[in-house]
Amino acid sequence: MNAKRFRKLLDRLDRRPSALFRRILLQTMMRTTAKAFEMPPERLFFRAPDHALQLYADYTVSCMEHAAADPERIYDMSYELGERIRRWCGPQDPQEMQRLVFLLYRSIGITMRGELADHIEVPACFFSRIYTPEQCRIMSCMDSGIVSGICGGGRLIFTARLTEGCDRCIACLERKENDE
Repeated sequence: MNAKRFRKLLDRLDRRPSALFRRILLQTMMRTTAKAFEMPPERLFFRAPDHALQLYADYTVSCMEHAAADPERIYDMSYELGERIRRWCGPQDPQEMQRLVFLLYRSIGITMRGELADHIEVPACFFSRIYTPEQCRIMSCMDSGIVSGICGGGRLIFTARLTEGCDRCIACLERKENDE
């Protein structure tokens, strides 16, 4: 996608993510999660987005309860997803990457603010009402992979979590010297 079309799409989705966009995002995340946990995926695409989000959350809890959770595998599978999103959308600079990340997460009930490379705050998260602190730590590997894939490397490092009783999650994207 060329840069002009990407910015136009971001502007439109920033104003109001469409139900179709949310359903595609959730079904894509479902396939990635299923692959990471080596479980069969469920079909979410034809559900209303809010219902699909709840089903996805329930599915992830079930995966963590019934399958081995390998944080590295979850990160790797979701990193691949983030890379595919980056290649398809083609964000040109760090601000566009951040805008894309914040939009994607807002579309699944996670409010992010701040700067990816410095300090991210998550004052509201749909999943924080559902996950235990341990489940949150496991599934944050997925967030780390997606964000890192979109941004071309790094790891999302959390220093505070809503599920641990904090008033917000706090994280930053930590990059190594050999990351892009």
